[in-house]
Amino acid sequence: MKIFIISFVGLIHFFFLVDTGLSQAPDTGMEVDGLILNQTKTRTGHEFYRQFATIWDPPADANEINIVIIENATPQWGSIIQIKVNEAVVFLSLAKPGDAAIKELAGKAVERVGQYLTVYVRDLAKYKDDDLATSGW
Repeated sequence: MKIFIISFVGLIHFFFLVDTGLSQAPDTGMEVDGLILNQTKTRTGHEFYRQFATIWDPPADANEINIVIIENATPQWGSIIQIKVNEAVVFLSLAKPGDAAIKELAGKAVERVGQYLTVYVRDLAKYKDDDLATSGW
């Protein structure tokens, strides 16, 4: 009876050790930042995405930034191209099907997103102090 109780207590203790070890995810320090996500649907949108991704060179201090290129195709006007940076709409433009100026439009988009990120990183640096947290509290 004594051996059974000791074994049972040891088994319970073992399960608690195993459970706490599995419930804590190891911190590997790996994060994926700097993505350019393609949510385009037409040939025009895919070409815009390709041109944008080719030209894009992220600012050095822009960490934890993800860019999403969204296309809404409309039969009347062509494609409405929208670029979001961390859920904020930064660029919105119209691209007609077969538009030869897609490269120029992508260049303007890269310039606009770069300007936005420059201001974003500068403003984010203001809130590094504990008294001025990014939440405002």
